[in-house]
Amino acid sequence: MAVTGTKKEATSGGYQKTYGLAAYEVLGVNLSNKELKELGFWVKEGEEEIEEGFTGEEDGNQKVTIEFACKSLAGKLRKFSFYLVNKNDRNNPESTSGDLYTFINDQGANAWSTKPNEFVPLSTQYAKSFTGVDDSLNPRPAKKGEKQLMLFMRSCMAINYKEGGTIKYNIKKLFNGNFGELKDDLKTDFLTTILVATTIAVKETDEGSKETESFYRNGFAPGILYEHVVNKGEYTIADIKLIRDNITNNKGKTGRNRKFITALEYLLVDMTKEKHGCKDLYYLGVVKDYDPKTHIEMSNEAIIVEKEEPAIIKKPTPVGNTSKY
Repeated sequence: MAVTGTKKEATSGGYQKTYGLAAYEVLGVNLSNKELKELGFWVKEGEEEIEEGFTGEEDGNQKVTIEFACKSLAGKLRKFSFYLVNKNDRNNPESTSGDLYTFINDQGANAWSTKPNEFVPLSTQYAKSFTGVDDSLNPRPAKKGEKQLMLFMRSCMAINYKEGGTIKYNIKKLFNGNFGELKDDLKTDFLTTILVATTIAVKETDEGSKETESFYRNGFAPGILYEHVVNKGEYTIADIKLIRDNITNNKGKTGRNRKFITALEYLLVDMTKEKHGCKDLYYLGVVKDYDPKTHIEMSNEAIIVEKEEPAIIKKPTPVGNTSKY
């Protein structure tokens, strides 16, 4: 026998892609190639001393990449990147009253405003908690991409906001390539693990569909909640419906009459929204190997569906081992 070693597992992209819910330790932010290699990340030979450029421009506006180097509790190394552009974040999610503008406060929380430069909330019910007494939480227009970055930071930093804790960054410094505030915060005792929904992004190219590992940027949860994922294994359509019902039933209720909804449950609900949920392929359970044959768009094989299981051939809100596709 001429061959030795262990068998290489066959994959669609040269290495085994994974997706699902996983807890990660944050190792650093905007690290050099040398630092990444020392942590075990792959760096092309000869490029250890090359400095990455994290700042640039987009349509004439300053742009900055914030790249977190992370390691899952299972030992997988990942980089999660956020892209900020120096212009106010404007969107029109589900509103019929015109454009809405993202505002952010000194606690890293975000809310919609009907005006671009003044915080005018859609509802006054929760406005006081967002602005603070006498606007002490200084709500301001958020830059494009800043909302997603702060969702990440709020989830990985154990800050008691009820007692007045804050998390805010000098946005001008970030656009100028000064990441000192972020790097310093990641060295404090506030830093904990974070739960991330990793996904498979699909892009159509001239060579066909290209699949890459990605992640859901519009929601995270503290890593301590990962034990719920481990205990559950996988979240089903019924699980998501129950969470949605609890959120709906909470409206107008206070105190003990309200069901407690965890950050993980909010993440699951956000990902599975029909119009504005996750656009990638995803799995709502403990992270696992990605098999393109389990997704219709990624497989040329015929899928046979039994007549007594019509739910499979409907276009339901994707949960569990399903996807938007």
